[in-house]
Amino acid sequence: MSWSVVAGRPTFEGKKVYGVPFAQIAKDQGSLVVKNIVALGALQAATEILPKDSFLTAVRMELKHKAALIPLNEDAFEAGMKAVK
Repeated sequence: MSWSVVAGRPTFEGKKVYGVPFAQIAKDQGSLVVKNIVALGALQAATEILPKDSFLTAVRMELKHKAALIPLNEDAFEAGMKAVK
């Protein structure tokens, strides 16, 4: 089953486009809920808009009351980065 909602890779003249299957990667990590974190990892790897640790610190802070979910989210972030590199 394909998890992508995009039929093909779009093109934008002069811009690099990355095809990252967020939902499939999240499913492979064990939970579709982390697809947004996969997307953050991909964004960081593609743009380096912020340091990796800035994203991860924000995720950890947001999940401080759900500490058991932190490793899953860290793994999802890394998987998103890996999909772009």
